[in-house]
Order: sequence, then structure tokens, then C-alpha cells
Amino acid sequence: MKTITFVEIENHQIITNIDNASPDPEETNTIVEAIIAKNPDILSQKKREELLTENVVFARIDQSQKNVDDAVGEKLKCILGNLGTHEKLLLSGDIIADCRDMEYYVKQEDVWNKQKIERMGETLPLNAVLPDDLSQTQQQEITDQTDAARIFNLTPNQKAEEKEVALTSAKREVRCLKEEAEIAGEPFDAKKEYQLRKAKIEEKYG
Repeated sequence: MKTITFVEIENHQIITNIDNASPDPEETNTIVEAIIAKNPDILSQKKREELLTENVVFARIDQSQKNVDDAVGEKLKCILGNLGTHEKLLLSGDIIADCRDMEYYVKQEDVWNKQKIERMGETLPLNAVLPDDLSQTQQQEITDQTDAARIFNLTPNQKAEEKEVALTSAKREVRCLKEEAEIAGEPFDAKKEYQLRKAKIEEKYG
């Protein structure tokens, strides 16, 4: 006999452990004593240990447990030990996906949306991309989208301040590039480079 321990999550009975059922020595002994009292000659046919084994009474279990025969218990125990990372075993013997709290991105109409699985049994959509699986291009698209949303919510003064900081930074970067090019004796059009960067900044901040 095997004892299955389970928990109920979202109306699903999830198996957490399967072990040998625990016998109740006192109850078993009481049963055997009653058998011997009813038929004393039985001790000439069987040893007391045999009677205890044959008439074992298992300990009472609580509402979160269930006893099953060894064959069923071993089968479920094998399945339980081979579950995937995001799988759970139901008391019915079925396997259910458990991707709760898993975050992923989906792109809909050129917009990346970050979503999270909330309920047991839900699986990733076919077009879902896990954070660790995002390509560099996808990561940049998400970063640009997030930054654009942030800038959209800035006040006019905040936009103007950020834009000025960005332009100053662009000048500094172009100056460094110019100095490096001069040291290396390489051609570099600083004005053109700055104008390109300035156009991007102006487009970014509207």
C-alpha cells in the first residue's frame, strides 16, 4: 500500500509525495488478537508474525492524503520522478503544466507586450519569447519602445532638459572620435557625424 500526499491548488489536486503507507501497530495487534481469540488453533497453522502481516491495518490518513495499492502507487511515483521543470502530477494521474509567474514577451502589431502566466494549466502562446531568448534586435526594440513610452510621459520642460543633455553628450562623443581620428591620421567629418546624431535626438524627443 502507498500513501499519496497532495495539495489543492486552483481546484487541482497536485501530488507532492508518494511513500509506503504506515501501519498502525496497535490496530493491527487488536485485529490479530480478535482472530486468535475466535480461533486459537490458528497459531498451530501460522506464526503470529504472519497474522500481523496478513492483517495489517494502516494508519489513518488526513484529508490531504490517499491510500492506493502498490501497483498504482509505483506507477504514479515513477511519473512524479520524471516530471519536467514546469509540470505537476494530478491525483488523477494526468500531468498539468505549471508555468505560473513565468514572464514572456509577445509582439502584436509591432508592439512588444510583456505578460505573465497567472494560472496553473496555462502554457506559453506560440508567439511567446522568453526574456533569455530575446535576440539583440528584439532587446533593442523593447528598449526603444520602453524609452519612447517614458519620453511620451515627460513634461515639455523635462523633454527639453533631457534633449539638451543628449545634445551635449553627442558633442562630447563626436569630439573624442575626432581626436582619435586625428591621432590615427584617419579622415573624420565631425560636423556630419554630429548632425546625424542631432537629427536622431531631435526625432526622439519630437
